Amino acid sequence: MQSFSRTRVPRLKDEVEGDLFVHGSGEFAYALAERGLVDEFEVYLNPLVWGQGNVHVLGDRGTIRMELDDVKRFDSGVVLLTYLPAAPSTAAARAEDRRG
Repeated sequence: MQSFSRTRVPRLKDEVEGDLFVHGSGEFAYALAERGLVDEFEVYLNPLVWGQGNVHVLGDRGTIRMELDDVKRFDSGVVLLTYLPAAPSTAAARAEDRRG
Protein backbone atom coordinates (compact mmCIF):
# COMPACT_ATOMS: atom_id res chain seq x y z
CA MET A 1 0.00 0.00 0.00
CA GLN A 2 2.85 2.41 0.77
CA SER A 3 4.36 2.29 -2.71
CA PHE A 4 0.94 2.43 -4.35
CA SER A 5 -0.14 5.55 -2.47
CA ARG A 6 3.25 7.24 -2.77
CA THR A 7 3.57 6.87 -6.54
CA ARG A 8 0.25 5.96 -8.12
CA VAL A 9 -2.19 8.25 -6.32
CA PRO A 10 -0.46 11.49 -7.34
CA ARG A 11 -0.48 10.24 -10.96
CA LEU A 12 -4.16 9.29 -10.69
CA LYS A 13 -4.99 12.77 -9.43
CA ASP A 14 -3.29 14.21 -12.53
CA GLU A 15 -4.77 11.68 -14.99
CA VAL A 16 -8.40 11.53 -13.82
CA GLU A 17 -10.80 14.33 -14.60
CA GLY A 18 -12.99 14.94 -11.58
CA ASP A 19 -12.86 13.65 -8.04
CA LEU A 20 -11.43 10.42 -6.62
CA PHE A 21 -13.29 8.86 -3.69
CA VAL A 22 -12.26 6.34 -1.05
CA HIS A 23 -15.18 4.74 0.74
CA GLY A 24 -14.93 2.39 3.69
CA SER A 25 -11.18 1.85 3.86
CA GLY A 26 -9.79 3.47 7.00
CA GLU A 27 -6.24 2.15 6.60
CA PHE A 28 -5.96 3.29 2.99
CA ALA A 29 -7.53 6.68 3.77
CA TYR A 30 -5.08 7.16 6.63
CA ALA A 31 -2.12 6.23 4.43
CA LEU A 32 -3.24 8.81 1.86
CA ALA A 33 -3.92 11.49 4.48
CA GLU A 34 -0.60 11.13 6.27
CA ARG A 35 1.16 11.65 2.92
CA GLY A 36 -0.82 14.82 2.21
CA LEU A 37 -2.74 13.21 -0.67
CA VAL A 38 -6.26 13.95 0.63
CA ASP A 39 -7.81 17.23 -0.46
CA GLU A 40 -11.09 16.87 1.41
CA PHE A 41 -12.84 14.61 3.94
CA GLU A 42 -16.60 14.14 3.87
CA VAL A 43 -18.18 12.70 7.00
CA TYR A 44 -21.87 11.86 7.08
CA LEU A 45 -23.26 12.07 10.59
CA ASN A 46 -26.39 9.95 10.90
CA PRO A 47 -28.67 10.48 13.92
CA LEU A 48 -28.66 6.77 14.80
CA VAL A 49 -26.68 5.06 17.52
CA TRP A 50 -25.48 1.48 17.21
CA GLY A 51 -24.22 -0.55 20.13
CA GLN A 52 -21.10 -1.69 18.31
CA GLY A 53 -18.90 -0.98 15.30
CA ASN A 54 -15.89 1.08 14.30
CA VAL A 55 -15.53 4.39 16.06
CA HIS A 56 -12.55 5.78 14.16
CA VAL A 57 -12.88 6.86 10.55
CA LEU A 58 -9.16 6.48 9.91
CA GLY A 59 -8.56 3.56 12.22
CA ASP A 60 -6.50 3.76 15.40
CA ARG A 61 -3.23 4.77 13.75
CA GLY A 62 -2.73 8.39 14.70
CA THR A 63 -4.15 11.86 14.26
CA ILE A 64 -4.82 13.78 11.08
CA ARG A 65 -5.75 17.38 11.85
CA MET A 66 -8.67 18.77 9.87
CA GLU A 67 -10.53 22.08 9.62
CA LEU A 68 -14.29 22.25 9.16
CA ASP A 69 -15.05 23.75 5.75
CA ASP A 70 -18.79 23.20 5.22
CA VAL A 71 -21.92 21.78 6.87
CA LYS A 72 -25.01 20.58 5.00
CA ARG A 73 -28.15 19.47 6.81
CA PHE A 74 -30.66 17.11 5.22
CA ASP A 75 -34.36 16.75 6.05
CA SER A 76 -33.65 13.20 7.26
CA GLY A 77 -31.48 14.55 10.07
CA VAL A 78 -28.24 13.46 8.40
CA VAL A 79 -25.49 16.08 8.45
CA LEU A 80 -22.65 16.20 5.91
CA LEU A 81 -19.48 17.62 7.44
CA THR A 82 -16.77 18.60 4.96
CA TYR A 83 -13.25 18.95 6.31
CA LEU A 84 -9.99 20.08 4.74
CA PRO A 85 -6.61 18.90 5.99
CA ALA A 86 -5.29 21.53 8.42
CA ALA A 87 -1.69 21.16 7.24
CA PRO A 88 -1.22 18.33 4.73
CA SER A 89 2.48 18.99 4.30
CA THR A 90 3.00 18.81 8.09
CA ALA A 91 1.23 15.44 8.31
CA ALA A 92 3.30 14.13 5.42
CA ALA A 93 6.52 15.43 6.97
CA ARG A 94 5.75 13.75 10.32
CA ALA A 95 5.06 10.47 8.55
CA GLU A 96 8.33 10.67 6.62
CA ASP A 97 10.22 11.43 9.86
CA ARG A 98 8.72 8.34 11.53
CA ARG A 99 9.73 6.13 8.60
CA GLY A 100 13.28 7.43 8.75
